[in-house]
Amino acid sequence: MRSAYGGSILYVNLSDSSFRIEETPQLLKKQYLGGNGFGVKLVSDLVKPGIDPLSPDNGLVFAVGPATGTIIPCSSRFGVFSKSPLTGLFFDSYCGGTWGEQLKKAGFDALVIQGQAEAPISIVIDNYKVSFKRAVDLWGENTFNTQKKLLTQIGDGFTIATIGPAGENLVRYAGIISETKAAGRGGMGAVMGSKRLKAIAVRGNKDIEVQDPKVLMEYVYNLNERIKKHPGTGNVLPNFGTSVGAGTFNDLGILGSYNWQQETFKGAEKISGEYMKRKKIYRKTKACLHCPIRCSKVAKGRSGLLQEYVTDGPEFETVYSLGSLCGNDDINSIIAGDRICDELGLDTISAGAVLSFIMECHMRDILPSDVTDMVNQLGIRFGKLENIVKILYTIANREGIGDFLAEGTQRMADQLGDEAQKVCVAVKGLEISGHTARGLKGMGLGYAVATRGGTHQDARPTLERSGKYDPYTIEGKGKLI
Repeated sequence: MRSAYGGSILYVNLSDSSFRIEETPQLLKKQYLGGNGFGVKLVSDLVKPGIDPLSPDNGLVFAVGPATGTIIPCSSRFGVFSKSPLTGLFFDSYCGGTWGEQLKKAGFDALVIQGQAEAPISIVIDNYKVSFKRAVDLWGENTFNTQKKLLTQIGDGFTIATIGPAGENLVRYAGIISETKAAGRGGMGAVMGSKRLKAIAVRGNKDIEVQDPKVLMEYVYNLNERIKKHPGTGNVLPNFGTSVGAGTFNDLGILGSYNWQQETFKGAEKISGEYMKRKKIYRKTKACLHCPIRCSKVAKGRSGLLQEYVTDGPEFETVYSLGSLCGNDDINSIIAGDRICDELGLDTISAGAVLSFIMECHMRDILPSDVTDMVNQLGIRFGKLENIVKILYTIANREGIGDFLAEGTQRMADQLGDEAQKVCVAVKGLEISGHTARGLKGMGLGYAVATRGGTHQDARPTLERSGKYDPYTIEGKGKLI
């Protein structure tokens, strides 16, 4: 029988640079399907209760599903699974690009990483050939330079997932970057950094087979037609990107602003997708693998008089977190911040939320004097983020106040006391995304029951936001979620 699975699971122990390959059990596929299911099962088997997420005993799992590598729309993502250093709970984070397809084509449904390397190391997977490469020369490099330099060392055709300085320095919301895409949330980059694992390069040429190609082709054709005909996926997102949400949410009164003190923002139009297209800030449209929506944008902005920044984005979550949440309507600083977060390997949502939290604490005069002095030095205030690049480097390198900001809002609030707890907007330790728990009652329930906490990807806001469900009532929300 044909199978869309890679067929094997690769187990790597960094403590002694050993590995083994096992056939993916049929029972595992039957009971857990793939992707998230594999991640949940493998992490729960590997990780003992009570361990420190940044200890060598924590496991790190990369997994794909049976749709990965096929022509099914929006199937390019791979998942990263571990115990989160930010929340202390099981966490799953997802990334687009081509890395997941390459892992499948190399013959693997999952990569399981255990232990801790003695010195910085990279894993190179070339089909069934697995090797380890010293990465001391790459330690300290940003994510884009790492990918370029590693490719010159190992050759073309590989796709690389890597951490930046934030992951190396164990920032609790450090992400993993592959190409220009991010597995951003929950600190998976810090787990990778704690293992002294700089990068994972994958190349595969195995054919991915499906049981009935004709049926799949019909399904994909019909699904693509539905996507193209839908006004959101066929028109709005391809033209304006996900940042169109800034204006739409603001009109609905559900755009988080000033650390969620407000849910409207006067400068929303200046950070919206419509504005970036009209002002020709968008320079290019891109699509993830096998995706007909083409919502990814490449934007160009300027910081200061000389420095220009080009970024794959910014997506809605970034214009929310570095924009309205911080009271900032300067799109150039948001573009610069987006680019630098990707280079350093920082989650843009948590980074912006941490800054907005400290801004409100400063505004309410609940910071100790030494922290206030450092906040003043960097100009961390509601409004223009003129020093955004310097601030983000401070966090990624854990320098000065950056060492405090690198801990995330919940730990910061725990240290600052009761008054700070009142303005800490996080669920289960995870800073919430740009989807209101007040204006969309289902999202409040969704955050509460999500395994990750403050994520919009466990419960989705779409049906309430579209008006198909009354957003203002709690009735029926249990069934919806």
